[in-house]
Amino acid sequence: MIIVIAIGALIGAPLVDDELSPLKAIVAIIGLVIAQMIASWLALKSKFMEMLIMGKPIQLIDQGRILMKGLRKARLTKNDLIQELRIKGVKSIEEVEKAYLEPGGKISMIEKGEEDSG
Repeated sequence: MIIVIAIGALIGAPLVDDELSPLKAIVAIIGLVIAQMIASWLALKSKFMEMLIMGKPIQLIDQGRILMKGLRKARLTKNDLIQELRIKGVKSIEEVEKAYLEPGGKISMIEKGEEDSG
């Protein structure tokens, strides 16, 4: 998503400023796309690079209890978390075994009683 925004900004800059060359914008876009491809390839080849580039999940709930340290790290309020759980159909935090803020920004959860398939 960030790459798309950056490409949009690079495309728009020469349109707004006559002194900027469209060729420079094209070169910058190509460089950005190549950097993204290299980063994705490195993330596929190395667990360390994947964690460095993509990040790792932040645990928000454990055994039905909210982890305030996780909320602070994720920069979420307790109300934000409860709202997301309600959207997912959870009536009470005690129903949740574990919940995580995933690197992509979504909250995933394992309800109590669900079998671990991993």
